[in-house]
Amino acid sequence: MKNMYFRFLLFSILTSFSFTSFSQIWVEMMKDPNANFYDIQAEFQDHWAGKTIQKGKGYKAFKRWENYMAPRVYPSGNITMPSQTYKNYKQWEDDLAAAGIPKSTNGSWQIIGP
Repeated sequence: MKNMYFRFLLFSILTSFSFTSFSQIWVEMMKDPNANFYDIQAEFQDHWAGKTIQKGKGYKAFKRWENYMAPRVYPSGNITMPSQTYKNYKQWEDDLAAAGIPKSTNGSWQIIGP
């Protein structure tokens, strides 16, 4: 457990350094769960307009994020749904436990044949 915590801490520090090394507005907007997806895209495109793509400046990381988020946003550009997924899962899990329904990965299969 301690080793896992150390790895998570190290990953968090390295990730924060990589994002702060190129401080563009769109990077901060990506971190905000209340930001609008289309506003973030526009800010990114404005930043890179007329520039050549350089390695290590966040272009590829943004494009990966954009590709991941595009099918998951509301038509309005609201990106709160992906940020709520884990919270919704935990609420569902708690509701099952409160109702006394066991969470089983095996299901309730019964043999009906010979």
